[in-house]
Amino acid sequence: MKVIGQNSQMFKVTDNGKYVFRIKASNGRSTKITGDVTNAAPLRDDILSGLAVIDTNGNKMIRVRGTTESSITEETVYKEEVYNFNVIRINGDLELSTELGANGKVKINEVETDINEITDFAVSTDGKTYSVGNQADVATASAYAKNGVVLKIEGDLKIGEGTTLTAVASTRWIWRTKRNVYIL
Repeated sequence: MKVIGQNSQMFKVTDNGKYVFRIKASNGRSTKITGDVTNAAPLRDDILSGLAVIDTNGNKMIRVRGTTESSITEETVYKEEVYNFNVIRINGDLELSTELGANGKVKINEVETDINEITDFAVSTDGKTYSVGNQADVATASAYAKNGVVLKIEGDLKIGEGTTLTAVASTRWIWRTKRNVYIL
């Protein structure tokens, strides 16, 4: 293949879908190029509306446009931000209790399930504290957390007496574990 010139053009897309481009040469001939975009993060009004449409586990990006009031200039600043979330999705009712946790279990739709089958979901050895997320979601000594954790339950959440549900904590930097955690 012979490359003539080094012309390139970048196109910014804001949503997933099929895009068709027509490339026209200086001699008048043209060709169509088709591309599928599957990893765009559509612009949302807020984080929660972006989380509401997530229907799978894994790492997800949500792009929002928000406003910030500047106390110095007293003007509203519009800014786009991209947030990364580790999504743990439970399709059905979720039950957590000290009795289940002591055996490394949870109940999903009334069926006991080994907690190790759920990515980034853990329980303490005494069974009292369930945590979501992993150490990559936690801040370090030099930087605040850049990721958030979402536990999305497509059903009811039942937490037994004496049982706690929390985000995973840093084992090194307890004092800087600032993060975003959502339970939907």
